[in-house]
Amino acid sequence: MRSFILVGLWSLGLFSAHAQESQLIQSLSDQGFENLASVAKGKDLYITYENNLYRFEAKGLANILMNLSEFDLDAYERIHFLLRSQDIPMAIVSVSLEDLSAFKNGIIDRFALATKMQFSIEIDKIEDYFKAAERMNSSFYKIDIPIGLRFDYLLGDFNDGFQSRTYVNSRVLSTLGRGTEFEFDFLNIVQNDIPGRAISSPVTMKITQSARFGQNTFLSASLGYLPQGRFGMYTRFRNYLDKERFYLELMYGVTRNGYLDENWAIQNNRNSDAFWQAVFNYRWNKYDTDINLAYGTFYAADLGYKFQIQRQFNEVYFSLFYARTDVKSSGSFGSVEPAIIGFSLTVPFGQSKFIKPGRIRARTEDQFYLLYRYSGFSSSGIDILYGNDIFSDIREFYPEVLRKGLMKHLKP
Repeated sequence: MRSFILVGLWSLGLFSAHAQESQLIQSLSDQGFENLASVAKGKDLYITYENNLYRFEAKGLANILMNLSEFDLDAYERIHFLLRSQDIPMAIVSVSLEDLSAFKNGIIDRFALATKMQFSIEIDKIEDYFKAAERMNSSFYKIDIPIGLRFDYLLGDFNDGFQSRTYVNSRVLSTLGRGTEFEFDFLNIVQNDIPGRAISSPVTMKITQSARFGQNTFLSASLGYLPQGRFGMYTRFRNYLDKERFYLELMYGVTRNGYLDENWAIQNNRNSDAFWQAVFNYRWNKYDTDINLAYGTFYAADLGYKFQIQRQFNEVYFSLFYARTDVKSSGSFGSVEPAIIGFSLTVPFGQSKFIKPGRIRARTEDQFYLLYRYSGFSSSGIDILYGNDIFSDIREFYPEVLRKGLMKHLKP
């Protein structure tokens, strides 16, 4: 009789734990998190999700952690979150429920909790747990319409010292499958006093397939009408070494110059170019700083190198760069400079939390980007733009970025 009672109590506890797990997943789905699934392994609960609700990954994770106390999860000791982007697994975050309870009760602060948590981009074994799991709230075939601003400028002469052009940038993004994304960008000029051709027109229309393989290896391939007036394809291969501390990236592309005019007709579709580039990056985790060296061909098919140091402050990025290629740079008053120096600044733009993803959703752009190049009108050393792909926000999934983001956004 005692054995029957023990089995009954065990079965009841198992049923209750499963019910709480299901309610948690349903709650996350109701909030707007996508590609959800859960798997229990003994005293460990594994949850996978994709955040298209909050602009910053760490803020989305902080929101989930702060709401876990609403559910009875005493059957588990640890919860592991597998974070996704375009349904591709990106990072794993683990938290002890004992530590989380201590944080909620004021025994430890958010800094201590984030320090105790475990973060990693090593996800190969964890992803296998979800192969047979039932998914909830798919992100596929939904349409996002981010709307933002773009600003171009020139520092002129003494008669006209500053010239500018302002655009409203409207994009259409849709994930069609794991790592498969359609992107369409349209620039509408709202102010312009820069001489030269400038029309409101489409600037990007492409399909991108991204994938993740074993050993922290990523691949992305884009085909179609690419940024900067190119028709063709780009492929990018990146392998992370020593977790996220180093990566090697190889790029190859074949394109033809051209653009879509205001009537969406193809113009100037000629002059084929092949592009290649090798990039080595070191991540100084203590200061969230990337030290980056790229060698190969740039936007104007010029051959050379670019050295860049970029510091990340959660959602803000500031970089300094030095570039030198076989196309000389035009300096001040007609001088010819052997190299290019400059800086760039990327800051968060618009909402920090978007409305719940639906079949069609309009929202603000994630970021505003400003570039300064001390180069006159030279095309030397201009970066190739790829549009949206798996690498666009990959740094938000870096372990130390997530940890420091939680230190900022966690609240009891």
